[in-house]
Amino acid sequence: MSPPRSSQVERCLAAANDWNYDIFKLDELTEGRPLSTLAYFLFSQSQVLSSIHLPGIKLARLLRKIEDGYIDSNPYHNKVHAAGVLQTLHVVVHQAGMVAAQGGYVDALELMAIYFAAIVHDYEHKGYTNDFLIATTDELALLYNDKSPQENHHLAAAFKLLQRPELDIFAGVVDKGERERFRKMVIDLVLATDMKQHFAIVSQFSALHRLAPIVAAASQRPSNESVQGPVSHSQVPGRQPSPKPPAGSTTSTSAEGGVSRRSGIAKRGSSSRLLHSCSPVPAREPLDELERLCSLQMAFKLSDLGHLASTLHVHTRWVGMLEEEFFRQGDMEKALKLPVSPLFDRTKPGVTKSQVGFFDLIVIPCFHSFTTIFHGCKPLYRAATTNHKHWVQEAKRVEKSGTLAVVIVEGEERDDDGV
Repeated sequence: MSPPRSSQVERCLAAANDWNYDIFKLDELTEGRPLSTLAYFLFSQSQVLSSIHLPGIKLARLLRKIEDGYIDSNPYHNKVHAAGVLQTLHVVVHQAGMVAAQGGYVDALELMAIYFAAIVHDYEHKGYTNDFLIATTDELALLYNDKSPQENHHLAAAFKLLQRPELDIFAGVVDKGERERFRKMVIDLVLATDMKQHFAIVSQFSALHRLAPIVAAASQRPSNESVQGPVSHSQVPGRQPSPKPPAGSTTSTSAEGGVSRRSGIAKRGSSSRLLHSCSPVPAREPLDELERLCSLQMAFKLSDLGHLASTLHVHTRWVGMLEEEFFRQGDMEKALKLPVSPLFDRTKPGVTKSQVGFFDLIVIPCFHSFTTIFHGCKPLYRAATTNHKHWVQEAKRVEKSGTLAVVIVEGEERDDDGV
């Protein structure tokens, strides 16, 4: 890379703490290496690299290998998408006050796990939905018994890389207990990206924070209503400490670090030090272990949908790419003489004609719930509502056609009223 181009990359990376970030620009400047470049930068900036004493060269090699596992021909689920999710997640967890020098929702090892989960969350994605893999008895559907086949594969394939000596960044620097803690966090976050888990996770988050009345109000808000400011904790009806995890919940134990995930807030090991936050937002403490994990899963889900809160030109570019990927699956379904999934037929309106329903059913309630508790992320919600209004205006242009906008969540079909 030439010195002038290197300087441009440095300036682009310096803006990675901002909400409005054009990941396509980083892809261009790095000549197709946005994911590995951004990931190494964030590991270094947040002091994860120095806190855990990770070998820099081996980490760079691992990140390149993962990046190469993303299929460039996928219009949407590619390395640029993964880099975009990583950047959004980085900003979300810092602006939410989840990262702190002491306490907070994550220590250094867990922050690394969060970043790593974003890096691998669509690793070797085939460009088709889980439902398609199941319908065609794909090898992944057979291997994972139709249960989140792609998400399970992303995880398994990524962790196999860590078993290779030349890519094992933890060798000699992290003990067995902390490896298990890292692995559990990555698994819990990536599996949460399966849209079939969406409503369960959002409902659990709302229940833990007693948000049901507020979420209901948000989902019923007229599209032209202005977005109000943050809701203080005193305004959350009936806010109480969240329930404790049930007995027998998932546990990971380290004799060295004293890590326990059974209930309450886990004690952390030697990795819980020297974290650097890029945000002036005051640190938050989780209510308990159940709320901590659920909130991190929500942060991850928001980041996976992050382009919905991007600037309009970036957002619409992503929607167009997603539509093309869906159309390609529809073409394959036709070729295999399978029923074409709704919105996947390129001879009919696609996802660009169903965004209002998707925002109403999925995006607005999810973003509103999270930002009601984590006020530092309000800009994300405001940007999402701005894009929502854009699609409302677009929908008015085709209103006379009588076309019903349909929202698809894998395995479910709902109209704009959520029926």
